[in-house]
Amino acid sequence: VVGFGDIGKCIIRKLQAFNMNIWVSDPLYLEKKSEYNDINIDILDKCLEKANYVITCCPLNKHTYHLLNKEKILLCQKGVKIINVGRGPIICEKDVIDLLENDYIDSVGFDVFEEEPLSHDNILRNFKQNIFGTHNGSNTLEAVDKVSNKVLNNLNIFLQNKIN
Repeated sequence: VVGFGDIGKCIIRKLQAFNMNIWVSDPLYLEKKSEYNDINIDILDKCLEKANYVITCCPLNKHTYHLLNKEKILLCQKGVKIINVGRGPIICEKDVIDLLENDYIDSVGFDVFEEEPLSHDNILRNFKQNIFGTHNGSNTLEAVDKVSNKVLNNLNIFLQNKIN
């Protein structure tokens, strides 16, 4: 798991139910790893060495842009499955496509992409084993209320114009 913020911790709690050997990469927690007995916290390269699954849930910044690229993914086990629920550009899609075409990556599950929305001609769509979703990271109560109010206001304006 790449990223040990609220989302990363929530993901890890779910993974622990499966008795998985969990490795976490997050530079903010390297010095605190002794506080977490049931998970392994280390640098990214070390975490990827035996990875069969990689889940990214870290923020996008200058340090995480294309953090998972061909060089890093090749550290994982052949047949790795990659899930990105962080931000699209954390993963270099061009490299992922190349490694999917060469059967190094088994499959991906992305709800974020380098370019959004995912275009209909994006090569990632050619791999039937891949799963794509929508990213709902902004769905805080406040965001849902704000969008709902905007929609209702727009609907009201539309209906008022139709009636008049």
